[in-house]
Amino acid sequence: PLSTKTSSTKRYFTMDESLTSETTFFHQLPFSNFQTRSSTNQDYAESTMPTWLRLEKAHLLRHNMERLRESMISSYFTESEVLKLNYAIEEAADGDAQRMAGAAEFCLIMVETMEMGINALIAAAFHYAHCISARKRASSLPERDLSPWDDSMPHHGIESFGKHAFSIERDAARLKRLEMVASLVHSNNSHRVTPDSQEANNLRNLFLTEAKDWRALAIRGAACLYRLRGILKAGEGSSNQHVTKEIGRVCREALRIYAPIASRLGMHRLKNELEEAAFRILYRRQYETVSALLHEKRDPNNMPHLARRDSRLGITSQPDIGESMQQILSEVQAEMTHLLQNDPVFSHSVEDFSVTARVKESYSTWKKMLRNRFDHILQVPDALALRIVLTSKKENPYESDAVTRARERALCYYAQKLCKDRWAPHAEDPRFKDYIANPKSNGYQSLHYTASTEWHGEEWTMEIQVRSGEMHKVAEFGVAS
Repeated sequence: PLSTKTSSTKRYFTMDESLTSETTFFHQLPFSNFQTRSSTNQDYAESTMPTWLRLEKAHLLRHNMERLRESMISSYFTESEVLKLNYAIEEAADGDAQRMAGAAEFCLIMVETMEMGINALIAAAFHYAHCISARKRASSLPERDLSPWDDSMPHHGIESFGKHAFSIERDAARLKRLEMVASLVHSNNSHRVTPDSQEANNLRNLFLTEAKDWRALAIRGAACLYRLRGILKAGEGSSNQHVTKEIGRVCREALRIYAPIASRLGMHRLKNELEEAAFRILYRRQYETVSALLHEKRDPNNMPHLARRDSRLGITSQPDIGESMQQILSEVQAEMTHLLQNDPVFSHSVEDFSVTARVKESYSTWKKMLRNRFDHILQVPDALALRIVLTSKKENPYESDAVTRARERALCYYAQKLCKDRWAPHAEDPRFKDYIANPKSNGYQSLHYTASTEWHGEEWTMEIQVRSGEMHKVAEFGVAS
C-alpha cells in the first residue's frame, strides 16, 4: 500500500513530464529555508546512530548540492534532470537540511563511481531517507526488532516520481532488510568474526538471487561506500581510531560482499574505492606498511646517472620510490602521447584518445604481494600502469556503429604494436592478455602487456593497457552502463 502523507514539496513530477527553463519552478532551491535539528529527542536518537551517521552535515547542504549538480552536468545529465533530483531529495528528506545534505552526498557517490540514470538516483535519495528513518525508529526499540526495516511500506512521495524509481527503491529496501536479518543472525555468534568467508559467499549469492534490478545492488554498494567514508571522516585527526565490532563488520562486508558484487557487475571504480577504504580502516598496519614502502629511498649506488647529476648540482636528497614512480609515469605518459599524436595512421583514424597513468591501489598491491610472496612493491609487475583509451572516427556519416567498433578494435591492436616497438615486453614475463578477443565474464575488454623501461640506469616494469572508449565505459561502470 502507498502512503497517503501529503508531500512537503511544491511540485510532483511524473516520468513523462518535460521540464524547460521557462518552467516557473526552474530555479535553485532556497537552502536557507530548510529545517535544522533542534529537539532533545532527535539529539538522543542521533547519539545512538552508528558512527557514519553522527556527523553533522546540515551546514554542508549548499556545498553538497552544488557538487552533485556539477558532477551530474559533467556526466551529461540535463538541467531538467538535475532539478528533478533536487526536488526528489527535498521530498525524501521532508525538507530536513541534515538529511538533504546526506542524500546529496549519497547520490554523488552514485554519479561518480557508476553511471546511474535519473531513476536510480531518485531511488537512491529515497532509499537513503528510508534508512535514516528506520535507524532512528530502531533506536527506541529492542535490538532484535526489525519492524523499522519493513520493506512493504514505501517512503511517501516516491510514487510521484514514476514507477521505475519506485520499483528500484523497493528492491533496494528489500536487500537492506535481508542485510539486517543476516546481521542479526550473525550477531548471535559474538565469539567470532562475522561475516566469515562462507557467510559472505552465501550472502552474495542471496543478494544476487533476490535482486530484481541490478541498480538496487548498485545502491547498496554505494551505501557501503558511504558508511566507509563516514567512518574515515569520523576518525580524522585520530592516530589510533578504535575499530569497533560494528566498524569491523562494515569493512568485512565491503571486502567480502559488496566489492566482489561490484566486480561481478563490472563496476571496477566502485570496487576499488570499497576495497581501498575498508583496507585503510580494518588493516591499518598493513596499509601503513604499503604506504611506507612507497616512501623508502632508493639506493644511490644503483642509480649512477642520478648520483653523478646530484653530485654535480650539490643535491643531497634522493626521490623516494613513490616519487620515482610518479616521475617515471609522467615521462612515459608524455612520450606515449607524443608517439601516438605523431603516428600518421593512428592520428588520422582516431576522433580522440587519452593516455592516463596510475600507481596500483594499496589493497590490490598488498594482496598481490601476499599471493606471490613478493618482498617489495617493486616486484609487483603492474605496480605502474598506463592506459590508452581511444575513439575511432567514422569514415562517413552513414557508417554503422558496428563498423566503427570493429575499427576501434583494430586500432587497439595497432596502438599496442606502437607501444611494443618503443617499450619492449618484459623479457622474463611479458604477461600478454587479450581481453578483447577473450572478454572476462563481466564484459571487461582491454589489451594488457608488461613492458620494461629504463630510468636513471635502472629497469622498471609497467603494465600498458589499450582499450576503446566503449570498453573503458564498461570497465569503469559495468556492463549495464
